[in-house]
Amino acid sequence: MNAPAVQINDDYYEDLTPESFTKILDNLATGKEVKPGPQVARQCSAPSGDPTTLTDPALYRRGNGGQPHDPALRDADAKRPGEAANVHEAAVPKSPIGDSSANRRS
Repeated sequence: MNAPAVQINDDYYEDLTPESFTKILDNLATGKEVKPGPQVARQCSAPSGDPTTLTDPALYRRGNGGQPHDPALRDADAKRPGEAANVHEAAVPKSPIGDSSANRRS
């Protein structure tokens, strides 16, 4: 969460200024829909504006002195909205192979 912040009912509002907080309260009082989350151009806890760390291409050179390669994940790709990280496909059980119970004698 990015301070200053407030929780109203089940929603959190972040990166508040006195003006943005007053606007949120006024909109809620008049029944208007208010967007929860950061109130500035930021996604989650990412820094506002352009990236400021790990931006030197030399950081991504191969250990054998080769040419730089792209980082594993570009900033633009990381900020794309997607499926929640805690959503997984259900596991499919495997059938028993060589189940020891099939080899037992009565």
